[in-house]
Order: sequence, then structure tokens, then C-alpha cells
Amino acid sequence: RPEVPHAVELCQKAGIKVKLITGDHLLTAHAVADAVGIAHEPRNLLNAEDLDGLSTADFAEKARQGSVFARVRPEQKHALVEALRRSGEVVAMTGDGINDAPALKKADIGIAMGLKGTDVARASADMVLLGDSFEAIEKTIFEGRRIFVNIQRSFYFLLAFHVPIVLVALLCPLLGLPLLYMPVHLVWLELIVHPVSALLFEGEPAPLDLMERPPRDPEAELLEKGPVWVSVISGMLLTSAVLWNFVTHLSQGLVYARSAGMAVLIMGSLLLVWAERAVDKPWWKLPFPRTKRFWTVWLAVALTLPAIMEIPWLEEIFQVTGISLADWGRAALLALAVIGWRAVGIPGHRGK
Repeated sequence: RPEVPHAVELCQKAGIKVKLITGDHLLTAHAVADAVGIAHEPRNLLNAEDLDGLSTADFAEKARQGSVFARVRPEQKHALVEALRRSGEVVAMTGDGINDAPALKKADIGIAMGLKGTDVARASADMVLLGDSFEAIEKTIFEGRRIFVNIQRSFYFLLAFHVPIVLVALLCPLLGLPLLYMPVHLVWLELIVHPVSALLFEGEPAPLDLMERPPRDPEAELLEKGPVWVSVISGMLLTSAVLWNFVTHLSQGLVYARSAGMAVLIMGSLLLVWAERAVDKPWWKLPFPRTKRFWTVWLAVALTLPAIMEIPWLEEIFQVTGISLADWGRAALLALAVIGWRAVGIPGHRGK
């Protein structure tokens, strides 16, 4: 099919080893592998008899090295999948016949053809392709990677933003300072953070190099240590800026000081969105966000602060007040100082 070579190429660039296992003749299998671009060498073209009588270790080596397997019997398909899994590979198997069912069942992900697939194959698989296209597998891998990256982005943001929320709440009473946060402020901050993490990051497009990254180790932790520490440091720096702006304005009254501190916190959170959106890369290397979802959520968060400061009945509820233009500028500079360094990315780190 015309779309298959490109899909195979993208999978191989993504570090996925594409193997052809068929009951057809070796010459037919070789021709198909050439046509769709499956990477192979002559020594990696194997017949069923090449697998017979091998020890477990030798069979596993053939399974890893081989790219095209011809005249393969159903039990050999099952054995190939089993050997690859024992070697530590994550195996996806696709097929449409009754003879594919044992291998589909054994694979980490069994993918059956929905149109031409037999009932047995569909029942044995974890996933059924409605269009019987290999391109659908590549698109599924792409979408799965995009979702995973956005989950990571969301968690990095949640981590960074919760650091100043928790630390400021703890440090104010410990240092003998008036409370910056009241219960209503904590509720408000949580109402801000959840739409950002659940809506804004979820709708983000995939990184441009997503299908050029190697597969992720299934045993790896959800969040990488490098970006986690960068997010924590960002949150701690934002904490210091919020507290400093709060304390230095206490001479103008608690309500004014609270407003000045909140201004730094919210502006910092808005910059954190851009920082965690990029994770490890410079902000300017990412495509400029063009989705309505991004700007609706981001601007809604940005407008909440002036709204509670300038609308009288909200001022009373939140116990804040409007601040001078100079103090808005000061808050913006503080937020930029503690988060803006993230614009250069994380030197020497590449997200996976």
C-alpha cells in the first residue's frame, strides 16, 4: 500500500524494529521488505528451517537479529514473539489469520486486522485495526507518545507551581509573618492549576522530534530526574520572589502586601506554562501556540488576578486590593527573573 513505506520509515526512525514474519516464500518476503523499506541485510533473511533445532539462546539471537522470516509455522511465530519478550523487548504483533492467534496472544500488544482478520485473530488481540492499515499503527504510536509527553509536561507544571503554594503556606507562620494565603486563596489557586494541567497541556502538539526519539524504557520512572529538579528549583525561586515581594510591602498594609505577593505568584505561574511546555528546550524553538484552547486557558488565568483586585465584591472576599503600575512592573520583573532563565532550556539534557 502506498502509505506503508513512510509509516515504516517513521517507525524505524523512532527506534522501532520492524520485522516481517510470514508463511510465504523467502523471495516473496524479501520483495515485500524491499518495497516497504524494512531495514534488512542478506544475513537477516531467514527461513523456517534456519530456526529448527536451535538452542534457546541461539533461537533468541536469531529472533533479535533477523528482519525477515519466511515459511514460518504458527508455533514458530509464537516462539519468536516469546523469545523477543524474554530478551527484554516490548513486542507488538499484527496479523489476520488463525495461525497468527497464538503470537497475537503472546505479544505485549496484539494487533488484529479488523476487515480481513478472522474471528479468532480479533478475539486474541488487544487491539483491532478498523482500516487494516499499517499506517494506523504508526499513528497510534505517535499519538501515544504525544499523550505521554503532555502528561509529563502537566506533572512538571503541577510540581513547580505547588512548591510556592506549599512553602509559602508553611514559611509564613514559621517565620512569624502574617498569612499570605487564606483558605479562599488556596481554593482559587487550585481552580487555576487544574484547568492549566488538564486542558492546556493536554491539547499541546507533539514535539517536532517526537518520532526521532528512542523508545522509552518500560521500567523508567514517569518523570525524569533532570526536569523534576529543574521544576523544583523553579518553584523554590518563585517562592523566594513571592515572599520577598510580600514582606517588602508589609509596610503598606497586609492587604496590599498580599496583593503584591499574589501578583508575582500568578505571573510566575503564567511563565511556568511556557517553561514546562518546552521542558528541556529553549522556548523560542517551539512552535508558537495557535490553539484556541491554549489562549483561552492562559488568558483566563492571567485575568483572574486583576479581576479579584479591581471588582469590589471580589476584593472583599479575597481580601486583596489594586496595586500601583510600578508594583505591577516590579512583580513582572521578579517573575521573569526567577522563571525566565528556563528560556534557554536544560543544557546537556534531551527529553525522552
